[in-house]
Amino acid sequence: MGTIRNLDYIKDIGIKKILCHTNMGNTIYILNNGKKYKEFSEDYRDLRDSINKEFQESLVSQTEEYGHSIISYPEIVISTNKELFGIVSNYEEGKPLLEISPLTQIDYLLILIDKLEQGIQDISLKGWNLEDLHEDNIIINTISKEIPIRIIDTDYHVLQLYKDRLELYKNNMKRIFNAIMTSILPTLSNSSILQNKDIEEQYILASNGIIKVSEFLKFLLLKIKQSTKEQITIKTLQKSI
Repeated sequence: MGTIRNLDYIKDIGIKKILCHTNMGNTIYILNNGKKYKEFSEDYRDLRDSINKEFQESLVSQTEEYGHSIISYPEIVISTNKELFGIVSNYEEGKPLLEISPLTQIDYLLILIDKLEQGIQDISLKGWNLEDLHEDNIIINTISKEIPIRIIDTDYHVLQLYKDRLELYKNNMKRIFNAIMTSILPTLSNSSILQNKDIEEQYILASNGIIKVSEFLKFLLLKIKQSTKEQITIKTLQKSI
């Protein structure tokens, strides 16, 4: 059973400040207890609408995964039987993966990616399809040792127990690959380095979720480190391709 509360829950805690307004017309608040409250627009409210009802049920299912090691699922759905108001979740501090410093050491990046891949494997085996997963929804917090990487904005993650788990895993890993390549090596797909047949083969496997992106990056590093002894950063890697 997921966790549902009515609007009195928000009123009792109180709103500290407005964080932002989203492109979808939703409003993000920080509550007095430090949690994040996403208030949905009117478009999502009426639960007589079957699409809204399905959305609400999916969010309630997500609360059962609250506390996941990588994915910041909501703790509470704010709703009645007739109306959906929003969700309460942890406020995750950090920067989007797309804004990661180019001076970040690749060894550290691989640690982050490994944590990400482990979490994706776990949640995929449970039957979750991570829709709307991209580089802006992956948050990096280099200050935190316990939770240095998190996936946020899980509204459109869907539990699909009828789907093959391997296919779900591959699809989710494709999204991770695209997010990491967009953030770390955005020019790789047009690089002459892919003329190397071995690298091209590994790239194709990773882009289709057949191997992990961390495996592909380690393979790429082996090729590059043959000609350099310096410690590799994201910037160094970018210049090497």
